[in-house]
Amino acid sequence: MTAVYVCNYEMMVGAMIEVNELGICIPEQLSFIGFDNIEFAKACVPRLSIVTQPIQNIAKEAIPRGK
Repeated sequence: MTAVYVCNYEMMVGAMIEVNELGICIPEQLSFIGFDNIEFAKACVPRLSIVTQPIQNIAKEAIPRGK
């Protein structure tokens, strides 16, 4: 395995704990991409690459506007 894509915050934390306990170096030995939670990604060393959702834009489109 050369890369991991984790699709939610809880799994990302668990995966990072396991990767660290195994002594695997990111990104030298394993590519790691998370999903959402910019704050957690910034706190990791090295910083994680993440995919973010534009939550506010999604909400604006999902909620019908009054007439």
